[in-house]
Amino acid sequence: MPDVKTDDFRAILDRLPTPVIGFDRGGRHDFVNPAACRMIGRSADQLLGRTLCEIGLPPDLGPELDANVARVRESGAPFAHTVSLPSPGGTAVLLVHLVPRPDGGVLVTATDVSVQARAEQALRYSEERYRQTIEAAFDAIVTTDPKGTIIGWNSGAERVFGYPASDALGRDVELIVPPRYAAEHHAAMAAFDPANSSRMRSRVVELPAMRKGGIEFPAEITLAYWGAGADRRFTAIVRDITARRAAEQALRDSEERHRLLIESVTDYAIFMLDPDGRVATWNAGAQRIKGYTADEIVGRHFSVFYPPESTACTEAELETAARVGRFAEEGWRVRKDGARFWGHVVITALRDPTGRLTGFAKVTRDLTDRRAAEQALRDSEQRYRQVVEDQTETVCRFRPDGTFTFVNDVYCRTFGKRADELIGRPWHPVVHPGDLDHVETELARMSPDNPVVRIENRIVNAGGRTRWMEFVNRGFYSPAGGLVEIQAVGRDVTDRRAAEDARRELEADLRAKEQQQRYERQLLQSQKLESLGVLAGGIAHDFNNLLTAVLGYASLSRMRLPPNDPIAEDMKRIESAAQRAAELCQQMLAYAGRGQFVVRAVDLNALTQEMTQLLGAVLSKKAVLKYNLTIGLPQVQADPTQLRQIVMNLITNASDAIGPKSGVITLTTGLIDADARYLTEIQAGAELDPGRYVYLEVSDTGCGMSEEVRAKIFDPFFTTKFTGRGLGLAAVQGIVRAHKGAIKVYTQSGKGTTFKVLLPALDGTDQEPAPADEAAERNGRGRRLLVVDDEEDVRVFTRKVLEHAGFEVTVAADGAAGVEAFAAAPYQFALVLLDLTMPKMGGAEAFREMRRHRSGVRVVLTSGFAAEEATSGFEGKGLAGFLRKPFRTEDLLAIVFDAVGP
Repeated sequence: MPDVKTDDFRAILDRLPTPVIGFDRGGRHDFVNPAACRMIGRSADQLLGRTLCEIGLPPDLGPELDANVARVRESGAPFAHTVSLPSPGGTAVLLVHLVPRPDGGVLVTATDVSVQARAEQALRYSEERYRQTIEAAFDAIVTTDPKGTIIGWNSGAERVFGYPASDALGRDVELIVPPRYAAEHHAAMAAFDPANSSRMRSRVVELPAMRKGGIEFPAEITLAYWGAGADRRFTAIVRDITARRAAEQALRDSEERHRLLIESVTDYAIFMLDPDGRVATWNAGAQRIKGYTADEIVGRHFSVFYPPESTACTEAELETAARVGRFAEEGWRVRKDGARFWGHVVITALRDPTGRLTGFAKVTRDLTDRRAAEQALRDSEQRYRQVVEDQTETVCRFRPDGTFTFVNDVYCRTFGKRADELIGRPWHPVVHPGDLDHVETELARMSPDNPVVRIENRIVNAGGRTRWMEFVNRGFYSPAGGLVEIQAVGRDVTDRRAAEDARRELEADLRAKEQQQRYERQLLQSQKLESLGVLAGGIAHDFNNLLTAVLGYASLSRMRLPPNDPIAEDMKRIESAAQRAAELCQQMLAYAGRGQFVVRAVDLNALTQEMTQLLGAVLSKKAVLKYNLTIGLPQVQADPTQLRQIVMNLITNASDAIGPKSGVITLTTGLIDADARYLTEIQAGAELDPGRYVYLEVSDTGCGMSEEVRAKIFDPFFTTKFTGRGLGLAAVQGIVRAHKGAIKVYTQSGKGTTFKVLLPALDGTDQEPAPADEAAERNGRGRRLLVVDDEEDVRVFTRKVLEHAGFEVTVAADGAAGVEAFAAAPYQFALVLLDLTMPKMGGAEAFREMRRHRSGVRVVLTSGFAAEEATSGFEGKGLAGFLRKPFRTEDLLAIVFDAVGP
């Protein structure tokens, strides 16, 4: 073989259509032929001396190829792999062979296999698409081999027959063939001859099939086969036609019902005509309206129903119906006895599937009564129009878009327009521009349930003057509820409004005078109370000094007497009388506002709850005391002893007011933002500035007071009681005034009385600081709560807050679910938060059911109603508390920890 020079070898490689690339020991290009340059898209100068990573290949391709070159160089063994390389015509798939060279370099050749790769990908895609199509088919697709063994079973087959593929594959197809057809099916499979089976391919038959459990059902089966010999396959597409069979039967039943219905209809004459117009069928309605029996009319031409002057029209009516499909008209028709009636007639052409005319369906309705009613309505409208024209008020009608449809003469004269200048135009120009929005807003409130709207607005009359009008607008609605038209009847109210304005000015003047008189009375009352307070305070102060001596010496004398000395008993009586006198002095000092106060921040709720037992001792046996305490009140700056005196005096007065009859006393606390107007109505107290006030309210259902008694209740020594001293309420007033508070009194003779004491609320900075470790101690860890509320947002919010506080929380969406959750573990719940109003089972019933499972269950009731109303049915049943909606996080945690402890 002749030697080939290096240049000749390079020339041969340059002419090859296959890309050839050489790499030196360092992995750099030392040879590329033109085919390689075209493949890479670089010139030889851009490639030689550079590695694959340096020539700008895609980031994921360069390192991989460099690594393969290094692998062949180091191992000395050839290597082949495929790569995807971007090219001007798209992505090219290359089969790359790497061969080691004797000089330690690597020779690389690349073959474009893109066409083959795309063909293989298309084949895989086609097979996958076929598989997915089979699986997605709604019908069952079952494939068997020549022996009847199931080798294909799609998801549709699983649904139709009830067997999963794992249970069906490999079993005989007779699994889904009813037993009575098994032998016949087996024989047909054994005798199958492809030469005589062309009629079988793609043939659709209806046969019974059998699903899991031996249940037969009607099926539509499409058969197909392919292959030959042992490779032959049979495929059946099976569709469950149970629903279709039922629908077909339903259609037959419906057609029968419609036939019976038409025959029984008496309000409409419904009958068939043959193509020539002869009567073919006859229903009960036709007999009632026309007067003929079926035996008398069937076979006769339908022109007998027309008056003589109209019989010639019958053929034209049939021709029109045949041409356009339908003919309809209203006109006179004739009954059997010759009487005429006004009828609405519809003739419909009937054709078979080929379009051939087979006859006509004719429906006639007797409208004689309706026609008479319409004429009566027209006569009535004419009379109404005459009445409206005679009215002295303006009358108009307009459509929902504002367009006039009618105006009477008075309306025209008012605005200086003719009727034809208004009808068809909108009403907006006749309304004063400043009232347009008001009129449109009021008209928008009109509805079928509220068809009448009264509006007062300004108009500009024919003389250019602005006048006030009152319009009564009535909407007229269709049976479907749509607004059809609005009628407006108006009258001029300018003079009336002027009189009303004058009256309002007079009333304002009177109110101003009354206000001035009230201020003067309050000033006189304040001066009177101040004078009485100075007098009472002075007397009490001096008298108290004397009582100190009397009480002290009486006590000293008793101590010096022998135990059985008869004078000792007299000394005790002197001490007791002195003590009562001392208490009287304290009340007088309190009235004067000079009592000895020890002021600190006080929680009014806690103070009233501490007095429960004490208050019970002063109540009459007929009175019931209820508490309605608002959780989370600010504290007040006060003397606790003096506040207890206020509560005791007010409760005592309320109990006395109830007397021997049964009654209720309600003690309420709360917070109010009082404005200047509210504070002007106070009965007694200091001059207060607007702001936040904590209030203590004592209400009774007793005898109430007259206005004369009410005016004197705070006067010292005034009393309506036989044994009273008249200092109880005077002392209350003095204490309240000393605390910079006020009292409001609501009363009605025979209805009861309410005393409302207002005390300035402390800001958060003025309250006593809580212990530093209180927050750490208040932790719900280890305790489970049940939250029952039908509002999801409330349940979620409550659950998150309580879980953040360490509690375990179970939630329920209504009372029934709450009872079920509680009954499952009644002793695991430390507390139940129970909404009052819920569907299925309300809070009251749920509370009763929970107490059946655990009598001592602790429940905090929640509601948007006031506490007194919400808890009225829970008295004496052991509620742990009440939480008013909407509530804050602090309110929720406060009442929960108050109920379960820190």
